[in-house]
Amino acid sequence: MLIPGDGNRSVAEYEAEFFRLSRYARVMVASEYERCVRFEDRLRDNLRVLIAPQRERKFSVLVENAKIAEDVKRAERQNRDRERGKNKRDSEPLSSM
Repeated sequence: MLIPGDGNRSVAEYEAEFFRLSRYARVMVASEYERCVRFEDRLRDNLRVLIAPQRERKFSVLVENAKIAEDVKRAERQNRDRERGKNKRDSEPLSSM
């Protein structure tokens, strides 16, 4: 089951699309284990590296963990952007009056 997209969807959007398409591919996601493996395999790389080692095979827990990882990555990116902006301001020369 392929989930088309640009890789910029949120986990919640991906989950909704996964459920929608899984109705048409029931054999591919017949068990909880198969649902988890397929969902995990198609997470964005930056989330999959955090989620895969957990080996979670209860779908609702897997999705919740992916949402938490997404929030952590978002906060990490915001902190990095904030720090980058702060460093840029600190390195700018003061203008003379």
